[in-house]
Amino acid sequence: MQLQDTNLYFCTWSFVSEDIRPVHLSTNGTIIIVREELCGNPILDLVLIAFSVTAFTVIVLLFTGAMILRHRRFKKRFTPGRAAGPPRPPRPQHTCPQHQPYLVTSLDFRGTL
Repeated sequence: MQLQDTNLYFCTWSFVSEDIRPVHLSTNGTIIIVREELCGNPILDLVLIAFSVTAFTVIVLLFTGAMILRHRRFKKRFTPGRAAGPPRPPRPQHTCPQHQPYLVTSLDFRGTL
């Protein structure tokens, strides 16, 4: 569009509604104004983009550094929940008189079924 295209424009729409009847709508006019805008200083746009990228990078680096320091501090301060005591003496095996262990001397189990 060019500067001489500034004018009052009329639009019409035709469509079928939900109850299957045609609907026709029109506007009472839409003003479209075309103006010529000179581009600003492109260096300013580049500077703003560079500052944004730099700020994002600094924030990510600070967050990563904080996570690394937090992780290292946790490892340095770790202490077990209770002090390790002397090892326990071996416990004797308890056997119930009803369930005495037995020795299998044969692998022939045909008579047990």
